[in-house]
Amino acid sequence: MRLAGSAGMRKQRQVLILCQLLRSCCAAGSQAGVSVRLARRADIDAIAAINQRTLPENYTRQFFIQHLMKWPQLNFVAEADASTVRALRAGVMPDKVELGLPMDMDLPVLRDRLSRVSNRIPTSVRRMEADPIEPRDASAGEESSREIIGYVLGRMEDSLTTDPSRHGHITSLAVLEDCRRLGVAQALMMCLHENMGRHYDAEGVSLNVRVSNKAATRLYKDVLGYTVSRTVPRYYHDNEDAFVMTRPLQQDAARYAAGSFFGALEQAGGV
Repeated sequence: MRLAGSAGMRKQRQVLILCQLLRSCCAAGSQAGVSVRLARRADIDAIAAINQRTLPENYTRQFFIQHLMKWPQLNFVAEADASTVRALRAGVMPDKVELGLPMDMDLPVLRDRLSRVSNRIPTSVRRMEADPIEPRDASAGEESSREIIGYVLGRMEDSLTTDPSRHGHITSLAVLEDCRRLGVAQALMMCLHENMGRHYDAEGVSLNVRVSNKAATRLYKDVLGYTVSRTVPRYYHDNEDAFVMTRPLQQDAARYAAGSFFGALEQAGGV
């Protein structure tokens, strides 16, 4: 009798968990809440976990701390509400994405035309009212109700002269696999491009990518406007070659106005 009762209780718990998941999926299926903000030190554990789960190039905790301290305006995270994350992990795509951006972002293309991505998920863009650098009030449970789903780390290249470098570099970009194709990666990258130009007067930006990583290369080339400048043989620890990709930053305003960014985005699809 005890065994039967125990089995019955386990079955009831499984049913309750399934019902909760289904309710979450239905709620997130109607609208996914995703926001992009500047990273802070409290995010390092989540950033490191995503880095470990999604990329073969991993970094120490101290590396992330130093990166955020040296270039505080060039590190962003994307986070989503808990119900959205549960639904995405269950394979349920949202009908709509609401994307929140930092207050100081000036990205009219994201605001006005992000809904035109090829995966057909309508997207609305709003500006977040809270200071993206300040932590939210965890006592209200808001902090625990959201989960970091992606990040981008950027830096300025070291200058060989006394003048500061005006060339940026993408250190690392990653989005959890279940949370891709919502436009998260391009939103992170565009916020980083914006801050490189605004805070450091950057003229251009570069990145390295494995030659075998076709999806990332397509994102950088077809969606974000990078070009392959050269190939570095045996760049990675496993001796795989790397593409060095570069992109000018000062042409963005004209390019956004012409709408060519989202012409490419429609062809490549959200990442």
